[in-house]
Amino acid sequence: MSTLKTIALFLTSPVNLSMLLFLISTLFLLLKYRTWSKVARNAGIVILLIFSQPYSADLLLYPLEHSFTNNQHIKISNSDDYIIYTPACYYSSVGNIPEIARWSECSMQRLTQSAIISKKNNVAIILSGGNFLSDNSVYYAEKAKMYLESLGVDNNLILTSNKGFDTKTEIQSINHLILGKKILLISSATHIQRTRKLLLVNAADVDILAVDFQSSGLLKPYISLPTANALEKSRKALYEYGAIAKNTIFEN
Repeated sequence: MSTLKTIALFLTSPVNLSMLLFLISTLFLLLKYRTWSKVARNAGIVILLIFSQPYSADLLLYPLEHSFTNNQHIKISNSDDYIIYTPACYYSSVGNIPEIARWSECSMQRLTQSAIISKKNNVAIILSGGNFLSDNSVYYAEKAKMYLESLGVDNNLILTSNKGFDTKTEIQSINHLILGKKILLISSATHIQRTRKLLLVNAADVDILAVDFQSSGLLKPYISLPTANALEKSRKALYEYGAIAKNTIFEN
């Protein structure tokens, strides 16, 4: 992981930002800059209070998860028109735990939905993901293929690319498989729009079937107790906005 990505991951976490501000506040206090110490401390508190509110997380997630048409009842009349693409999420390659416990929620939702569509319509699935896990001898795409086969997907309908460690590099690794094709993208709602945009560089068209939603899409205001779950959802949203900004900057 590059240094810049490590820094970006750190700064998109409200908890990390708050802890950094509290540390800065302490340093200012030691240097007897009491006013600046108070400012940094209060900023850290405000960040925690705002981003730990579930409604704040809902607002952040809404443009990412609910501003596109989700083809949840898609009908495929000709399977030759489609290839399903299911990007990697996460699989734990460490510890003595059952195989099913190794899969993250986002991976299971993406792969299970892909299996349902593939079996119903006899559509091929493209899987991507290299050895970015803790055990670098394990390739995500191969494990995902085994998962799909356990769900009854025909081995001949599963195409794999054992390359890629993030969305962009995964898509680069499958460009030869999607060139001029129509894609049904099945992935998590938070980053599906960015993934679709990257696929359209080479694919003829990309339909969306989003899963793993982090918000309901309801915008009626409400107040609740702060939660750690809201902080994590806010982090996911902020990370995605950062990734979109990065892609936009480097594209231009």
